[in-house]
Amino acid sequence: MARKDISDQQVVWAVSTAKILRDRGIDVWPGELLATVLGQPVKVCYRCLERAFERDFLEYGVSLRSAWLTEKGQNLLAEFYVEQQKLGGSRISWLDPLKVEGGGTGQDLTYDQFIKNLVRQIGTSVDLA
Repeated sequence: MARKDISDQQVVWAVSTAKILRDRGIDVWPGELLATVLGQPVKVCYRCLERAFERDFLEYGVSLRSAWLTEKGQNLLAEFYVEQQKLGGSRISWLDPLKVEGGGTGQDLTYDQFIKNLVRQIGTSVDLA
């Protein structure tokens, strides 16, 4: 697996989603989130976070694990959500098949269903309402 297999959109999505989950008390970091979702090695995912930093999509303080989006990264994330709307709502279009309870893939799930299943895989629970 290589960095070219993970887009900057996927990286900014992971940074944003990991922060939302951490704010809800779920211990998850962007590199591990990308690895779980895309089936890529964690080391490759962190290289992609470094690449996103070099391209000015994110900033970080002491650790890349706690990165946040720059304005440029927020704009890229907004483009991702606009693309999702064009694809029929909140569907996740670029995910590789993700095993979930009861079968199906990440592509079959709405965003909220995907996050709930991801949280279940991490081994905790969260109320997304």
